[in-house]
Amino acid sequence: MTTSLSSTGTDVPNDSSSSSSSPETYENESTLQPRLTRFFLVVLFTSLFFWGWAILNIVTGKVPFDLGVVSFAFSALSSVFVLKRAVVDSEEISSRARNMVLSSHLFVSFNYLLGVVAVRDRLGFQIYCGIFSIGWAFIGKVGYSLLCSYGKRDRS
Repeated sequence: MTTSLSSTGTDVPNDSSSSSSSPETYENESTLQPRLTRFFLVVLFTSLFFWGWAILNIVTGKVPFDLGVVSFAFSALSSVFVLKRAVVDSEEISSRARNMVLSSHLFVSFNYLLGVVAVRDRLGFQIYCGIFSIGWAFIGKVGYSLLCSYGKRDRS
């Protein structure tokens, strides 16, 4: 923000900054599209990795059922949805779809939170679950914010 001299001789704020530096403006598609693609590809492959791990836990008998089979499947599917809809088809992402994507990430976060609460005798596992619970909640927040920006992007 700069100031200019008014007719009375006092300094008056002059907002000559461009609209691109304003927090109300959004990235143009040339920067947002690659970020959205990278973010949801990383989430997709991370979800698939942990989904496979959950299946392995069941198959090897480590646990009778691992909720990660369900929660990571939803997270992976929501990433595929975003990549197909926003990246491949360049379509808008509705608020319902944004909420669905956020919910899938929060479902993974909740799943890890269950590990903190349900497993009382393994401190290391509780710490692991606590960290990943916070991490997936953060991933949900970042993904939701990216999708909101994508919906408001500058298409010029």
